[in-house]
Amino acid sequence: MRHFRQEQSALFRHLLAVAEGMLWVGGGGALCAGLLLVTGVLPAAVMHGFGAVLWCGGAFMAGRRAGLHGRRHGLLSGLCCGGSLLLVLLCGTVLLRETAAPGYWVRCLLLLPSGASGGVLGVNSRASRPLRRRRIGRHN
Repeated sequence: MRHFRQEQSALFRHLLAVAEGMLWVGGGGALCAGLLLVTGVLPAAVMHGFGAVLWCGGAFMAGRRAGLHGRRHGLLSGLCCGGSLLLVLLCGTVLLRETAAPGYWVRCLLLLPSGASGGVLGVNSRASRPLRRRRIGRHN
């Protein structure tokens, strides 16, 4: 493999995108924990709602990063990022031996469209398009 660059590998881009999504979930979880310390005990429905928003936001950001750096196949890369975060969520549930909350499966089903929409927006954003060079001087 001549001139292989690690950052150009699709798998490496996907892993970076999923890591960014996990950072989003972790950072948002830390903010929610701070909010919980300030306000006191919140109802379980509110906490499950926060969790759903954090995981969907993480899937969206992961899909956006994958689409932004891949510059093609945004829907597929976003679905892969949402599916990867879904696997992380399922593995965490199994490892912690938790029972599924009432809205757990709804949250799982929301991860895939969130990642797909982030991937499509990442591909179609202006930042992902290369800049065109302007000719100065000659006008054809």
